[in-house]
Amino acid sequence: MAASHVDFHEGERNQGARRSSPLRSAQRYREIAQTLFRHGMGFVAESLGLGRLVPWSLARRTQPRRVPLPTHVRETIEDLGTTFIKLGQILSTRTDIVPPDYARELGRLQDRVPAVPSPVIRAVIAAELGPDADQILEHFDDVPLASASIAQVHRATLPSGDPVVVKVQKPGVAERVEADLSILSHLSHVGAAQHLTEDFVDLVDLVDEFSWVLRSELDYVREARSADRIARNFAGDPALRVPHVYSEFTTRRILVMEELHGIRIDDLAALERAGIDRRALALRSSRILLKSIFEHGFYQADPHPGNFLITPGGALAALDFGMMGQLGPAMRTNLLQFVLAIVDQDSTRVIDALETFGIAPTTAHHASLRRQMEHVLEEVSGQPLGQIQLAPLVSEVFSLARRYHMRLPTDLALLLKTLAMNEGVGRRLDPDFVATEAAGNYLKELALREARTPKTALRFLRSGADAVNASLRLPRRIERLITLVERGELRWSPHPKAVERLAAEWRSAINRVAVAITFAGVAATSALLAVFGRPSTSVWQRDGVRFGLAASAVLGLYTLLLVWRSGGQGGRWE
Repeated sequence: MAASHVDFHEGERNQGARRSSPLRSAQRYREIAQTLFRHGMGFVAESLGLGRLVPWSLARRTQPRRVPLPTHVRETIEDLGTTFIKLGQILSTRTDIVPPDYARELGRLQDRVPAVPSPVIRAVIAAELGPDADQILEHFDDVPLASASIAQVHRATLPSGDPVVVKVQKPGVAERVEADLSILSHLSHVGAAQHLTEDFVDLVDLVDEFSWVLRSELDYVREARSADRIARNFAGDPALRVPHVYSEFTTRRILVMEELHGIRIDDLAALERAGIDRRALALRSSRILLKSIFEHGFYQADPHPGNFLITPGGALAALDFGMMGQLGPAMRTNLLQFVLAIVDQDSTRVIDALETFGIAPTTAHHASLRRQMEHVLEEVSGQPLGQIQLAPLVSEVFSLARRYHMRLPTDLALLLKTLAMNEGVGRRLDPDFVATEAAGNYLKELALREARTPKTALRFLRSGADAVNASLRLPRRIERLITLVERGELRWSPHPKAVERLAAEWRSAINRVAVAITFAGVAATSALLAVFGRPSTSVWQRDGVRFGLAASAVLGLYTLLLVWRSGGQGGRWE
């Protein structure tokens, strides 16, 4: 797509989105172009093919840069409104693709806007809940508790007398956001075609991911489900309090939740007056997040201090469930290895963990990255675990990813930044708090706990069985390969006698491996039955375990004999 052409009639790619008229789309493109020029960023508008939408007088006017370029970027985004502010806030957490000075500036983006008049909010509620809205939400407080660009929050009371807070989406927000997302999608394709960013930044994927996140925040039914899921995950755990969601009164544009009272987690003076142990609170909040990530695979991805209260009973109360992170079992396992490698300051394991995520650099840069990672970890080597700060380590990892053009998965980048943000909250509560110590202790406890579960034992046995089956199939596959060579269907340089000798050596080696794996499998099975099996007075069970251990010993001796004999017979080549 040429940069000099803008297709104002490009169709919406998003199902369920309301289409904006071509005239309104053209007007919004013009607003974006003029805003870029007004803030001295006309070069961006020109690169995106928007220069022709700007009056000649504005396009030729040069704006003196009295402030650094990152500040111009932030001011431009603030003028562009809700959608772009949300995008900037997300980018502020992605220091793997955004330079630190820009990330810091984007972190200052303000999402506080004047409140919408109460009659307008009441009209939205009536449109969602019907004519009985006044009976459903009694004693509705017209003065909002908070107001942002997307929604504002009011107090109310249900007919049952339960105090609630009502999150109401401002009118027209969803339509404006959808129109902007359509424009952003189009501009991302233009920017990608013009190579406006580094190769490791996929503009189209980035905008698609951001669009999904923002649409999720606009859907309060989804947020209600997220709150219910967190509540189920922590059912019976007094450390975390999740407000009850009144799903019968919740729609896509209205969220009705139980009102909780408490102290903001960053109100240190109030915490001191209440006698809250801030050190214990920092540790507790960290363990809640780690449990959400590594045990449940579902966590709050925006641990902002304003999203948490400390209830009178001392529990941590979560208030916002708009931005959530989710990890599958494989990702959690890989992440566990990655975080433990950082905690243990093992550069080799860190690189290996990066490779499991599919984000290792090219072979040419592999050695260089390993050296750089070693330099990063050398700065903390020798320090006690309780003195190593996670946030600088994560920042350095992101910096290396950016320098070596590695594309970090969005969920991994979001998670690492969430852990770093959580450390920031913890250090505000307790200056001596270090997330690596809390994470290291928790993850090692989790690893030991998981290793003792029957599920892990069965998984271990299943893996052993798969390895034995693979080893038994391997000799036949090698024989088929050698047959192809002998028939001339696969070219290979060695002499046929060498091939025969190689086949004999391979068969011998594979047989020894098979015996060794069988030995290990029988030994492991017997040991696991002895450890995890239910106590029993059954003679066959006791004798079966003893027989298994005895058989594994015999197989082990036989394996050693084979290895000893191979040392004198298989070491020469002709």
